[in-house]
Amino acid sequence: MPRQLRAGVARADITPPFGIAHAGWGAQTHQRAAGVDLPLWATALALSDGVETLVLVDLDLIYLWDTEAPGVMAAVSAATGLPASHIRLAYTHTHSGPINGATWSSWVKEGAEMVPAYDAYLEQQIAGVARQALNQLRPARIAAGFGEAKINVNRRFQRPEDGAVICGRNWGGPVDQQLQLVRIDSADGAPLAAIVNYACHPITVGPDCDLVTPDYPGVMKRVVEQATGATCLFLQGATGDIGPIQGCARGGLGEYRRLGSILGHEASRLWWELEPQRRQAHYAGTLESGSPLALYADEALPDLDATIRVGTRQLDLPLKAFAPAAELAAATATHVARLD
Repeated sequence: MPRQLRAGVARADITPPFGIAHAGWGAQTHQRAAGVDLPLWATALALSDGVETLVLVDLDLIYLWDTEAPGVMAAVSAATGLPASHIRLAYTHTHSGPINGATWSSWVKEGAEMVPAYDAYLEQQIAGVARQALNQLRPARIAAGFGEAKINVNRRFQRPEDGAVICGRNWGGPVDQQLQLVRIDSADGAPLAAIVNYACHPITVGPDCDLVTPDYPGVMKRVVEQATGATCLFLQGATGDIGPIQGCARGGLGEYRRLGSILGHEASRLWWELEPQRRQAHYAGTLESGSPLALYADEALPDLDATIRVGTRQLDLPLKAFAPAAELAAATATHVARLD
């Protein structure tokens, strides 16, 4: 017998306090966040087919460090009863959010005293929103498709004066501009969730801004939610060599809203084109008018099997050959002095 999909969503505010360490860029001259331009969210989506259950949590953070991530995973597992293999923490990777965690770069001296309390708050907020999403599970239907948005560019720019490769705009370089979207409705047809996948570094807001922002993914979510009524999550793509077409080094505070809006409107268009309820229309008669009008009746088709599968695989990656430890330590000291 086909399994029935169930889904639930929940959201929590994870905006840090004013004054917290704010250090997504080596070129910045400020150390503390002076304010908030747009709040940060933790958004959870729970999915179940009655046998397998999983939860995905989308975080408006650059990432969780190795020291903090296990604690968050353990808290989510304890709150939901799910094993780690069935929990996915996804980071938008905004560079204009707080740099939470114990692994601090040399130039961050002010605001670090506020981080431990924020990290503890994060752990409980993320665990709570995951549990709430599970509590909201209800019958649902799903559909998926893809579109295109040209807000990104290959960022491996070769500087003309010396040939050095820096972060810029390499218009001829490889870039993935596909937007992928999953639409989830409740069984009665109400909008429930939208999952958007796109590849672009959220570095639109650059080192000259001392405000907390979720960068373009935060704007994209708000545009989609206003247009569709569904709660929107963002999954970052393979964005290592891909950056935004504007902003970054200077003037990105306004630009991230523009790029996020472009992406959000494309996602919204795609969302409205998808139909989770499968239907088949057939001719049902004629309505006499100045020009006779054909009448059609929609027949709902049975839902497809919604079996959920969860898999894990360990990857062994090759390491580069490193210089001796003493040589690396000396180089680090030189860079730290330069940054200071």
